[in-house]
Amino acid sequence: MEATARTTLRCLTAGCLILTAAVGCGRIGSGALKVDAAKARSMGLAYDNYVIKHGGPPADEAAFRQHLQTNEDLLESLDLTADEVFVSPRSGGAFVWRYGSQAKADAAGFRANGHEAAAEGGVRLVIGPNGMFEMMDESRFASLPHN
Repeated sequence: MEATARTTLRCLTAGCLILTAAVGCGRIGSGALKVDAAKARSMGLAYDNYVIKHGGPPADEAAFRQHLQTNEDLLESLDLTADEVFVSPRSGGAFVWRYGSQAKADAAGFRANGHEAAAEGGVRLVIGPNGMFEMMDESRFASLPHN
C-alpha cells in the first residue's frame, strides 16, 4: 500500500510540475528580453503553414498576407490576426519574414524564417521552423546565413 501511495504522489507531483510549466510559459524573460512565447510560436507556425501548403516560402509580403487572410480558420486556431504576424510580440515593432527562398541553416541547425526588423536592448527575436524561436544578440544574428 505504501508503494502505491508513493507512486501516486510522484505522479501528482510530476503532473503539477508539467501544469505549472505550461501555465507559466506565457512570457519568457524580462525587460528587453521579454517575449510572448505563445504568440512567437504561433507566428512561426503561420509561416510554416504557408511553406507546407505552397511548397516553399512566400514570394513577398503580399503573397503571405493573402494566404493569411484567406485562412481565417488557421489564424483563429493560432489566436492571431493577419496583421499581428507582421508585428513583434516583444517590442511591437516591425517583424520581417523571409521571402523568395528558404533560409539556410546555421552551424547549430537553426533556420531563420523571420526576425524583428530592429534589435531592442541589443537582441532580436528570431523565429525558425516548427514554432522555434531564439533571442539573439547582434553578433549571433549577423552570423546567420543571409542567403
